[in-house]
Amino acid sequence: MKKSMLGLIILLTSLFVTGCVKVQGRFLDPPISTVESEPTATATLMPTSTKTATPNWTATAAVEQARIAESVKGTLTALASATPTTGQLTSTPSATNTVVSTPTKTRTPEPTPTATNMATRAPTSTQRPTMTSTWTPTPRPTATPVPTVQMRIRIVSSSHWTTVQLPPTNLIIRQRSIGLIGDMDITSIQGKEIHLNPKDDLVESGHTYELVQDLVLRAQKDQEELEFDVQLGCNGETTLEVYNTLTATPTLVGRFLAGPAACDAPESFTVSTSALMTTQPPSPQWRQIQMRISTTSDWVSVFLPPEIKLAKRNEVAREGSITAENIQGRFSQIVQPLTEAEAGKEISITLAFFILNGTEIQELPFTIEMGCIGETTVEVFPIGLYTLYSAGKITTNNCNLPGKTFAINLDPS
Repeated sequence: MKKSMLGLIILLTSLFVTGCVKVQGRFLDPPISTVESEPTATATLMPTSTKTATPNWTATAAVEQARIAESVKGTLTALASATPTTGQLTSTPSATNTVVSTPTKTRTPEPTPTATNMATRAPTSTQRPTMTSTWTPTPRPTATPVPTVQMRIRIVSSSHWTTVQLPPTNLIIRQRSIGLIGDMDITSIQGKEIHLNPKDDLVESGHTYELVQDLVLRAQKDQEELEFDVQLGCNGETTLEVYNTLTATPTLVGRFLAGPAACDAPESFTVSTSALMTTQPPSPQWRQIQMRISTTSDWVSVFLPPEIKLAKRNEVAREGSITAENIQGRFSQIVQPLTEAEAGKEISITLAFFILNGTEIQELPFTIEMGCIGETTVEVFPIGLYTLYSAGKITTNNCNLPGKTFAINLDPS
């Protein structure tokens, strides 16, 4: 009996060991035995993601081992329930198998993005610091304006040649001729000198020639005066006039007369620079007039009233056989032989003079006295800045004494 029990125990132990070995080797088929097998328990794993979960082989083996242990336990219990014979060894095997399950990994879902957590999770943007330039550009040098003086000059001469030398320290920047009377050659030398050379027959016949020019000179710093030198031939005379052109109408600021003495050495004249640069015309003003007296009588006299203030009076030209003349102050007289007058011959004389406050005088009154042969004509020429023009003329054959008075408008429309 002992041998039978011992053999049974050895057999059961062998079966138990074989089952354990097969479970460890993942041979999951149950061993063939007379013990009815129970259904296999399968551990269900919770998916950790949307992918198919990988089977947990460790948990499956543990369940299988527990099933076999229960089967052995049942067999041993059945054997133990039988009444043993005296002296037999009774053994109650105890087998405890613990099923170890792998804890399920649960994935915590991420919170739904909201405006708050999005603002929290959003990366912080750091603005690029503004670069401030410390470089200061060097200003370009400003050219110092060159001081200039602009003016208008008028040259009237009865000499065979005339030269006007400009200030030696000043240079002509611009030069423009705007008025010319008479046939002449004009030469500008190195921007420092203006030379006039008329035709010989023009001067020999007693006529004058005239040039009007606008000039712009390079001035010197703090220059107070401009100096002009006038030189001419040994006959006749030359008049130089300087005008301010910054005023509304050109204004005379200086008038100079050079006579035969300037044949050997030039005569010098000065003009104030400030007078040329002011925009206010000076007062009083002088106006230059030319008067031509022609007659076929044996004599004629013309005189101006006392209210006409004359600054200077000189002869410009004459024609015919004048045997005598009396020119002084406001009185002018010329005489020719009676035989010449009876033959209808004409004599004439042209005089130039300056009237004080001439711009305020609208009419020039004068009185004519003459002989009883022929007729007399008086023509008045106001001298403008551009040319000489005729304001009008009067013709009479009056031979009565006293003479007859006439008037000519100096500014005809």
